[in-house]
Amino acid sequence: MSETRAGRTRKTEKRVRLTAILILLLLFFMSGGGYVYAKYYSQSVKNGIAIASGVYFTANYAVESDSEEDFFESIVKTGYQGTDTDFIFEVRNYENNMLFNESTVVIPYSISFWLGGTPESAVYTVEYDGESKEINAGETGKATFSMHSIEGGRAAANKYTIRVDVEDGAKHTAVPVYAEVRTEAGAIINSVLRGKMILSTATQSGSYIESQMFVVSGDVTTDEEKFTEIQKLSEFTYEIRTVGELAGNEVTEELKLSWDPTVLEINLFDDAFQAWRSAEGKDIPDVDTNGWYYITVRVMPYSAETVGFFRGNEFAVKAVDWSTLHNYIKAEKYLESSEETE
Repeated sequence: MSETRAGRTRKTEKRVRLTAILILLLLFFMSGGGYVYAKYYSQSVKNGIAIASGVYFTANYAVESDSEEDFFESIVKTGYQGTDTDFIFEVRNYENNMLFNESTVVIPYSISFWLGGTPESAVYTVEYDGESKEINAGETGKATFSMHSIEGGRAAANKYTIRVDVEDGAKHTAVPVYAEVRTEAGAIINSVLRGKMILSTATQSGSYIESQMFVVSGDVTTDEEKFTEIQKLSEFTYEIRTVGELAGNEVTEELKLSWDPTVLEINLFDDAFQAWRSAEGKDIPDVDTNGWYYITVRVMPYSAETVGFFRGNEFAVKAVDWSTLHNYIKAEKYLESSEETE
């Protein structure tokens, strides 16, 4: 009889513990955390990747690298004509539109910039929060900022403005700008981001759009190698290189960038999207008659425009190789009269 009562007591205790666990889970899901976790877990399974650790440390022109010789190479978004220009390098606390660091996560880091050659008739500098440092070639030419930090709580970026000031009357051929970002001692993660940034220069072609494709780092040549490399990235950089005749300092061309939203998801924090959003007063892209999303992008002749994308829900099913991936995105001249009213 006592054994029966003991058994009932154990069952009661188990039910109490189970009820407590269910209550905690209910509170968790009601707070919104369960939705974020469930959504990202589902997306992770579909994309064949591991569940994220919840700590993010990324950049717009650099990726994580274990080798001092491996720098992510990209064409900087600018209409560089050998005269004064500037662009922004960002250190970010987010992975994509939905995932960013919690408010308790503060990541200290150091960041260095240097040149891949000696500039002629130009001075390169980097500015952050009112402080400016000159950048020169090689190890001795590094401009380094130590003990900077990026805080969580919202998607944010620390922005470093790289300026190229050309002497009056001179013509300057750009040199590559290297960047290396290292987490400092005491950071919750240990990470090194490396990038190589190249200012575009003028070329000749019969078409306004010279080329358009996703860009990858490393010494890869075949389509198979390129697709293997891009599979390693969480954010893909789509690059549109332009040519054309300059008729004045303010001449731009409006391009239409469209994509299949089931395969690709635009980075809502990308400069191109934010510029379109500000100009159009919209929060989501337009939709064409094929169900593709699109935005318009203003570009200079002889320049390179880059736009960031993440995997869509059907990326793994539809984008099976390098060629098919590019079937789901396209840049072309924007003809407003040909667009149907949505």
